[in-house]
Amino acid sequence: MRSRYKALVIDDSRLTRRLCQGVLENQGLLVHTVETGQATFQALSNASYDVILLDIDLPDTDGLTVLAEVTAQYPQISPIMMTGYASLEAAIRAQELGAEGFILKPFNHAKLVQIVSRVLDRRQLREDYIQLQTSIQTEKLAALGRLTASLAHEINNPLQALRSGLRLLGRPHLDNAKRQHYVATLAQEVERLITITGQTLDFARPSQAGLQPTDLNQLLQSTLDLVNKQLQQKHIDINVTLAVELPIIRAVPGHIKQVLINLILNAIDAMAQGGLLSLTTTYLPDKQQGVITVQDTGEGMTADVMSKIFEPFFSTKDIGTGLGLSISYAIIEAHGGHIEVESTPDVGTLFSIYLPQSRTTGEPDEPA
Repeated sequence: MRSRYKALVIDDSRLTRRLCQGVLENQGLLVHTVETGQATFQALSNASYDVILLDIDLPDTDGLTVLAEVTAQYPQISPIMMTGYASLEAAIRAQELGAEGFILKPFNHAKLVQIVSRVLDRRQLREDYIQLQTSIQTEKLAALGRLTASLAHEINNPLQALRSGLRLLGRPHLDNAKRQHYVATLAQEVERLITITGQTLDFARPSQAGLQPTDLNQLLQSTLDLVNKQLQQKHIDINVTLAVELPIIRAVPGHIKQVLINLILNAIDAMAQGGLLSLTTTYLPDKQQGVITVQDTGEGMTADVMSKIFEPFFSTKDIGTGLGLSISYAIIEAHGGHIEVESTPDVGTLFSIYLPQSRTTGEPDEPA
């Protein structure tokens, strides 16, 4: 267990309180004990706790009543119920009210440590997941900032066409055929604007979907739509090779798109004088993995730099958070995949993303 955790033990038995306090303090937790429901809320108002061990039978109130109030007022706390009698109904009710663990008295040291450790491990996983999602969204917005100039140019072109078209429609004595032509052209430009802004908003908003069946070819193509203008502005040619029969992959599409955009933007930065960006999708049937590669002909990396690129806050640039590749690595790992990199100075860099094949084509699964 991590020593930073604080536990509150609520039980009218002095022996149980001392046992829990001694065992948990030996595990590195900070422990406070109280006897009653009233004292519980006094303690919670004076300090913050990560986990509570709550007896189901208290001298001044029912433990389940305390549990309901604690989970309502302090949802960040992980509750564990303790009881001296086995009641399936009570256990079910406790779980419904938010209990994350259940300890039957009498219990030994090992059982107490096992249950508290399990609850705190799940808590840590939730905290890590929330932190990852926050970092993902921060880096996503940073990537969007890098795309701002090219996106503004993409939006400006159809706006200019709309302005010109409206002027033409305002001409007197315009024949009907030309009017219909101009209206059709303006409608196309409006659809183009809707597509651009829609893709940008889809990328910018936090991903709510869990793992779901994903076509990597379509995902790669939609990613290119966001960066095409920037590639053109930097005089970078694009070579795309897509697998003809690529099985469906389980993924959070927005997260994989973020990884691809980060790798492509890094490739653009590495090819300041222009170059070739090669993107491929392939399938490894023996490993049941889909693979996306992003290869540039840029400045490349030394072995020393390459060994550090996935470390948080490591960067060879003067701008940026230094989190892009570390977050990309975490995203792919959360999908059950991995990223490999090969690079040669003055030749270029190749990133390969390996993702497991979908086991089902049903509804969205748990979040990555």
